[in-house]
Order: sequence, then C-alpha cells, then structure tokens
Amino acid sequence: MEATKSSRGSYAWKSILQGRDVIKRGACWRIGNGQKVKIWQHSWLPIKHTTRVSSPILLEGWEEATVEILINEDTQTWNEDAIDGLFVPEEAALIKKIQLSRHLTEDKLFWPWTQSGKYSFKSAYRFLKYEVDEIGAEAMQVEDRNLSHNIWDSRVPNKIKNFMWRACHDSIPTKANLRLRHITDNPLCERSGIGVVIRDHTGSIIASLAQLIAPAFQPTEIEAIAAFQALEFGQEIGISGAVLEGDSKLIIDSLKVVTQWLQGIHLFRMPLFFLISLQKRRQ
Repeated sequence: MEATKSSRGSYAWKSILQGRDVIKRGACWRIGNGQKVKIWQHSWLPIKHTTRVSSPILLEGWEEATVEILINEDTQTWNEDAIDGLFVPEEAALIKKIQLSRHLTEDKLFWPWTQSGKYSFKSAYRFLKYEVDEIGAEAMQVEDRNLSHNIWDSRVPNKIKNFMWRACHDSIPTKANLRLRHITDNPLCERSGIGVVIRDHTGSIIASLAQLIAPAFQPTEIEAIAAFQALEFGQEIGISGAVLEGDSKLIIDSLKVVTQWLQGIHLFRMPLFFLISLQKRRQ
C-alpha cells in the first residue's frame, strides 16, 4: 500500500497503483488497539462521508497522534473526557459509539462499499461515482499536490498550516459541513458573538468587549448590533467622541443618514435612531 510511483514502471504497474489509490481513499479503518490509525490523517469514523475527523488539532505536535491515545489501556474503553475535549460534540458522539473489543486486536482496513467488507471492481466504480457526485470537481482539484506542497512548505506555525489545508479541503467542522455529513440536522451556529475594540489616537487598545448573541441573525443584523454595542460601550466608559469603523457598507451608509438627521446631537445618543434607520432601509 506504500509503494511509490515511478516513471519507469510498466502500464500494468501504474494501473495497479491507481487502483491502490482508489482503495486508500475509499477504505476505512476498523479500530482495534488504535496503534496504526492516525486520528487526523486516516479514515475511521463510522459514517459514509467523509470518514475522516474534521475537528481542528488543538494541541501542538499532535498531527501524527494515533487513536491509541483515546483508549483507556486498562479497561480497553474510550477515554470520554479526552474525546470530549478534543473533538466537536457531533464527532465526539460518533467516536464514543464505536464498539471496542475487550481483547487486544490490531486495527484493520476494510472496504465499506460492500456488505462483506471486501473490495470489488463494481463497488469501486460505485465509490468513484459517489466521490465525484458528493465532493464535486472543484473539491477534487483542491487536492492538487502543488497546493498541498505550498501549504506544508510555508513558513508559518503548524497549526496555521493545518487550518489552511483543512480550509482548502473543505473539512473545517462548520455547521454546514456537519449537516452535509449527516452529523447534525441544524445548519445554524449555536454560538455567535460580536467583538468591540476601542483604541486611542495612537492605536493603542484602551478597552474591548466580547458578547454572545442569538444565532438566528443575518450578517448585516449582527453588524448593526455590533455598532450599537460599540456606541453604548463607549458611552459607558466615558468616551465623548469616536470614529466608528465596520465591514458593512449598509451599516456605514445608514450611520451617515443618521448623522445627517441628527446634526449636533452627541454621538453616543444615536444608537436607537441608528437601528431604526437601518430597519427602514432594509424594508
């Protein structure tokens, strides 16, 4: 399974290697002692697509970690505390459902596209069709070797490389991806938040604010709430004048309209009028 390609190889040998690559993409690991299976690099989750873990690597140097570290050696059971701390809730639940043998057995590769777990040409064709239909041509192109080479050779911390690689392969555990993989039925983020940073004239931070909000808001509404909170926060800490910055053109345009309406009125008395103006512009 680890043989490398060679320009001198025969047509038959090259065909064998291409078939090997299909098997490696479609096969899945059945967990025994967990010593052979790499948590973030191998396919082992008990779902159809995709069987690889998409939870981010939280600990430096754990890129090569194996499933063995998730298993209690004495009882041959899952270390649930470790699993809950390392994986998003949906993937943690999947992992804890995997049945472990009480006997020390080796990890084994099997082919999940047949009932017997054995590879066949017919099931390989079915897997390839499924792969194209589900992942799509664009995602297949993302796996280009040159892109991966550039990512892993970049001079940034390993956690940044890992995030870049996962982003390019669309394997970040966003709610949309978790829903696509049938891990959750809810596509909405359960924890949304806003942040406010107040700087002085030199650019130094003098105050900051972070706050969770309901997940049902649209991006523009969140920008409006952030602007509202920024104005209120500035008033609370005694700032008499400020320049408000944001990413939404609609919000900035609405604030300009409010400024025209309320010439001469103190900046931090505007929040309510600002939100009313925004609502009217949306209607």
